[in-house]
Amino acid sequence: MSEVVVVGLGQLGRLFAGCLLRSGHAVIPVNRGDDVEEIAAAHPAPALVLLAVGEADLSGTSGRLQHQAIHALDEPGRVVELAAFGQ
Repeated sequence: MSEVVVVGLGQLGRLFAGCLLRSGHAVIPVNRGDDVEEIAAAHPAPALVLLAVGEADLSGTSGRLQHQAIHALDEPGRVVELAAFGQ
């Protein structure tokens, strides 16, 4: 069973996570306030990192989590998918 890290569990993040769970993937949720470095250490090789956040969360202070997630979880050869949606 492959692991998928889902950053942001709002309306769309929950939808993605539910579909991934039903298709047999282990979903690792990441939300604001979570320690991304700790999650990356516990799950060093996810098959996918899915960012499911609003456009406003991709910049500024609230965007730090997504920035940290990309750098903590992304390694050469790993797929990183970005799903940005308007507010």
